[in-house]
Amino acid sequence: AEIERAVTLAPEVPLVLDEAARVYSSIGEDDLAERFARDSLSKRPDTVDAHWRLSWVLGRRKNYAGAIEFARAAIAIAPNHWASWDELAHSLYHSGDYDACEKACIEALRLKPDLRAASWNLASVYLHRGWFRRAERACEALLTVDSRCDSVRALAARAAARRVDAKAKRRARLTVGVGPA
Repeated sequence: AEIERAVTLAPEVPLVLDEAARVYSSIGEDDLAERFARDSLSKRPDTVDAHWRLSWVLGRRKNYAGAIEFARAAIAIAPNHWASWDELAHSLYHSGDYDACEKACIEALRLKPDLRAASWNLASVYLHRGWFRRAERACEALLTVDSRCDSVRALAARAAARRVDAKAKRRARLTVGVGPA
């Protein structure tokens, strides 16, 4: 109700439009969220925050191609905007571009080392690629940020288990055919 009142009172103020996009996205009103994010961008097309907000909204809508486009536009405006790198990494991960996702995660973490989402995406990329030790290290780094996160512990345990399993399979392949003559 308050955000609707604010939009009614100040429909041309980009900050109000941006906040409306955030609120509506968080309550699942995706069409309204996107409309307000696009309105905000139309009023300030040269600002990083407007591009980032639209990227964020589109990412939540699972429009990853659009989210990637606007995250990259935000980064072109402000290359050190960690939130844009984080959103880019999130959307690249979900679109399956793990190489670009890894690079975006590393950049987001360079800019903001305690960023949970980028650490999670990086660990997930490593796990997906079969780089289990790297996945475990990324989880360890993430646990320094949030030591109580059970989902990270589960991801780390999965990486460790898959690493042990892969090692056992490699040993089994090496020993096949080896034995008494």
